Amino acid sequence: NAGLHEKTERRLRETEGLLGVAHTVGESLDPAEIARRAARQTTRLLGGDTSIVFGLDDDGEHATAIAGYHVPPALRQSAFRVPVAEFPPVVQEAIRNGRPVASTEVGADPRCDHPLFRTMAVPPRSILLAPLLSRGQVRGAILTYWWNEARRITAEELRLVQGVTAHTVLALDNARLYAQSQRALEDLKTAQERVVRGETLRALGELAGGAAHHLNNLLAIIYGRVQLLLRHEEAEARRRPLEVVERAARDAADVVRRLQRFAQAEPVGRIERVDLNELAAEVIEMTRVRWHDVAEAQGVQIGVTLQRGELPVVHGDPVALREAIMNLVLNAVDALPEGGRVTLATRSEGSMVALSVTDTGVGMTDEVRQRAREPFFTTKGVKRTGLGLSVSYGVIQRHAGDLAIESVLGRGTAVTIRLPAAVLAPPPRVVPTASLPVRPQRILVIEDSAQVRELLATLLAEQGHSVTAAASGSEGLATLESGRAVDLVLTDLGMPGMTGWQVARAVKARWPGIRVGIVTGWGEHPAATAAERASVDFVLAKPVSVDSLERALAG
Repeated sequence: NAGLHEKTERRLRETEGLLGVAHTVGESLDPAEIARRAARQTTRLLGGDTSIVFGLDDDGEHATAIAGYHVPPALRQSAFRVPVAEFPPVVQEAIRNGRPVASTEVGADPRCDHPLFRTMAVPPRSILLAPLLSRGQVRGAILTYWWNEARRITAEELRLVQGVTAHTVLALDNARLYAQSQRALEDLKTAQERVVRGETLRALGELAGGAAHHLNNLLAIIYGRVQLLLRHEEAEARRRPLEVVERAARDAADVVRRLQRFAQAEPVGRIERVDLNELAAEVIEMTRVRWHDVAEAQGVQIGVTLQRGELPVVHGDPVALREAIMNLVLNAVDALPEGGRVTLATRSEGSMVALSVTDTGVGMTDEVRQRAREPFFTTKGVKRTGLGLSVSYGVIQRHAGDLAIESVLGRGTAVTIRLPAAVLAPPPRVVPTASLPVRPQRILVIEDSAQVRELLATLLAEQGHSVTAAASGSEGLATLESGRAVDLVLTDLGMPGMTGWQVARAVKARWPGIRVGIVTGWGEHPAATAAERASVDFVLAKPVSVDSLERALAG
């Protein structure tokens, strides 16, 4: 009876110990904390001196100490990532077989004859290595030391330590699954945010495209009428204000085209040789009101300077590049609520040309810096759209360049754009030419806007052409069906009922000898299939200049 009672008491203590282990290691989801608690509980249950928990890499070839309990400094220094092949044979045996291995006398055990133990100032007297098994695979081990005691491990203690390792593995698996689920949730959240931003960007693109179409129709009327007036006005005093209106309309058209390029991710516009030094100087002057006048009115002093480097020109769209640099300067000014300095610096970097915009402002955290190029990401609240830097990034990418951000919170930010230096052979230089002589043609104008239709008819008549006008695609085709002789059809793209592409294909199918031109307010590169593009001879973007119209007709 006494033996049975003692056995029952021992089993009860083992059960209580295992319950304590399960509770202790199971209430954490941090692998290092789980390992630390497992090492502590193992040491206490076995009456040991020190325990270390090792984890194996996925390949099973390397082991890394995760945590320990009462680990001496000398042993702590050697507990780093170690190839399993360099462990003592006693450790390799436990890992290979997946079963606990003990050594009562380390000094007399050939399996422990190893530099790990020989080089210790005070080697352990006894050790126990208990593998951590997960789904039949060894994922690590708990190594327990007795420094002075020759400890013989009983069968009950082996059973107990196997229970400890089972609970430890379960807790570590739960922690790993939790970490994976958290990463999956973060990935899902990031993906959802990208979808939302993408939908917002798509909606903005549709809105911008529609607005640009209507603006181009209005600008076509203004620009065209001014050109007509200039053709008939010789007095310099009256020409000057008309030229101002013409230039303003042309600049407005450039703004609309940039809006369309952003909305539709169109390629860059007119390619020229661009001097970044000159462009940077222009931007400083263009933004002077913002960084000097407005800042001064708010009691803030901001200085903006340019450090010019010796550098080659680049090939690019000067309007788009100017806007990209302007966005960087305005962002830098926004980062100086208490005043400070903005420095633009140019330099040559091998085959690239670099321009940096550096401020002494508030700086960014790493998280903000990593997301700064995303569309709609902003730290400035409702007063900003979060599009400035993303627009600049898009412009630079379309020029085969790159945009990099360096920032230190509280010290400032440097944004650097890098563009390929121009090759020795520059792009063909566009030389202004006089109006080309064009033989009179019979032209059918199809345009649903009465004002634009009248304007095109007037411009063409001024050039000596015979013009017939139609308000829709079906009306235009009916005109051709009636037998009217036509050399060229000039049709709007976006019309109710029948698009310009449909008109062009119908004309080419029935009257292949008639040239067809598209006039559109949807930008320089309207979306179209290959078949649609093949059905037209030229495309003109609104507002149409007299020169571009003459060149198209001459072609």
